[in-house]
Amino acid sequence: MTFQPPGSFRNTTVRLEGVSSAPRWKLTTATQLVTVGTVLLLNALNNPMPVLIQGLVWLTLAMTLSSGLHYIYHAARLAEGPPESGGPGPPPA
Repeated sequence: MTFQPPGSFRNTTVRLEGVSSAPRWKLTTATQLVTVGTVLLLNALNNPMPVLIQGLVWLTLAMTLSSGLHYIYHAARLAEGPPESGGPGPPPA
């Protein structure tokens, strides 16, 4: 038996051709995981350390916003199509 999603959910995968998973984005994910893990661990140990948590949260926010803005910028460039000079753009159909 296979699962058949409702019609509105079929083929909703969005791929950004040319957008790679650079080490910077992997570092952003790692920072997010470290922040969450640190907060949970310090909460379990009943040791708040607000300066450490605040620093991690600001670092995580900066990295996440940077990564998100880069994705938006890169996707907008790809949506414009290939430039006249033959630089980055979506692959020809």
